[in-house]
Amino acid sequence: VGQTEAPLTVKPLIEQMTRAQLMTLMVGGFATVAGSVLAVYLQVLAGDDQDLRIEITMHLIAASIASAPAAFVMARILVPESDAPPLEQASALKVDRKAGHANVLDAAASGATVGLKLALNIGAMLIAFVGLIALVNWMLGGLTLPFHRASLLSADTHLSLELILGWLFAPIAWTMGVPWDEAGAVGSLLGQKIAVTELIAYTSLGDHIAERNGAMPLSHRSVTIATFALCGFANLPSIAIQIGGLSALAPGRRQDFATLAFRAMIGGAFASWMTACIAGMLV
Repeated sequence: VGQTEAPLTVKPLIEQMTRAQLMTLMVGGFATVAGSVLAVYLQVLAGDDQDLRIEITMHLIAASIASAPAAFVMARILVPESDAPPLEQASALKVDRKAGHANVLDAAASGATVGLKLALNIGAMLIAFVGLIALVNWMLGGLTLPFHRASLLSADTHLSLELILGWLFAPIAWTMGVPWDEAGAVGSLLGQKIAVTELIAYTSLGDHIAERNGAMPLSHRSVTIATFALCGFANLPSIAIQIGGLSALAPGRRQDFATLAFRAMIGGAFASWMTACIAGMLV
């Protein structure tokens, strides 16, 4: 399940969680992916190549599993537990049975209502954040001309948030084990993932694998490391998804979700990069 569906399993407890526990919940959502999107990733990465599909499937599953403990570590580093967690007491784990459902129809109706509220919150937040990112890219695009005149960018390249993040992430890609001559390309993928979504980044990685759309070929080692590094929902639009989704489940903690979200996204990204470093040691 995804970053907004998984918290449904602990919905009665979210209001009582400490900030450290909320951070763990949120980083876990950012650091992993839902099983429902694996088929899409496989299609854009491997196409109809069955051998490559099997290899990519193993990498994606391994990345999601390994990122779970990495997410816990990053969450505790970002927000250490300073208060006595009330949920460690057995009495706090009791769920109010009075809030149960009379029958299957009542449960279905209640579930549909919660699902609609969740979807509307996510949709509104997502529209706002995607629009904000587009506004930033529009403003950066207006600064492209001086870079063209200084020959810092090619004529068909425009300054954007993902391009800037790609420049910043090239050294990080190198520390994962990517050769320096390929670090710029993998850093660009990391930038696309953070600024837009991991699906766009995986689509670009698929171009590198198939050597289409003018993309430079990458070594097998770099492709493997990139597959692990991109496997997670840690991106700017997902901040909106988590704030909207979790706020629908626990309205009283909206302010905490908003203040923790950006750090949780960074923690989720670092968790994925940690698993990519391990992959770089093994391939």
